[in-house]
Amino acid sequence: RVSSAPPSTQGTEPTAPLKERQHGSARILWLPSCNALGTASYLYADAATGAAAIVDAAGLAPLLLREASKRGWRVEQVLLTHGHLDHIQAVPDFARAAAAAGQENFTVQIHGADRQMYEEHYGLPLPLWLCRIPLAPRGIAALLAYFFGMTREAMPAAWVLEEGNPIFVGSLQLEVLHIPGHSPGHVAFYDASNGVAFTGDTLMRGVIGSTSFPQCDERAMGRSLRRLLDRIPDETAVFSGHTAPTTMGQERKSNLYLTSQVLAAFESGNADLFRG
Repeated sequence: RVSSAPPSTQGTEPTAPLKERQHGSARILWLPSCNALGTASYLYADAATGAAAIVDAAGLAPLLLREASKRGWRVEQVLLTHGHLDHIQAVPDFARAAAAAGQENFTVQIHGADRQMYEEHYGLPLPLWLCRIPLAPRGIAALLAYFFGMTREAMPAAWVLEEGNPIFVGSLQLEVLHIPGHSPGHVAFYDASNGVAFTGDTLMRGVIGSTSFPQCDERAMGRSLRRLLDRIPDETAVFSGHTAPTTMGQERKSNLYLTSQVLAAFESGNADLFRG
């Protein structure tokens, strides 16, 4: 994460209003700040069939579920861009709601390289100096989670996302792109038909995700950013973990982290001056 959005706590009203967009046949609702780390959560839906998925369960599940119900949508999946706690803390709330509604087909999906982080919920982003304390990373993560009001309850079993296996939300199709760097199992979800990409904490408006935490890899981050630049067209709407929506073209034009000089520094492991 890189943002410092106003604090919010799970289960309260959001610090920013619910927002909604339509991109082709895809409808997207989102809360820009669902928790104390300013993490966004998205409701991605096929209005024609009523099928919907949560992209990153950052918090405020009751509000998102209520909005889905108003529109006649069923939340059938939670799709996680990565396993950091600020992106997964509301997963149990969505799972309980699905169980109460008798939804036997409800799934949670995360890349295998972040699955342990998800299951043990120790993936709170920590600066490297904190990780030298004997308690870290799990002990310090637990303390900071408590400080930020984040739940750390047992997580539902998750399916493993694999690149090459598309995800279907009703008639909508998402391509899974493995883009490690901010975390080993970070992914993006790309809907080519409707021009939408969810990039989590890899690419954000004007910035990129930090590579200063444990399990980050700046070389991988450089490669992942190049991959997004190569794969995603300029007109694609980009929805990230911590900033306002943007487009790939806008980031290509104005995001200093996407210049060839900075990307080369990341890929060579010499990005000290540029790290988030």
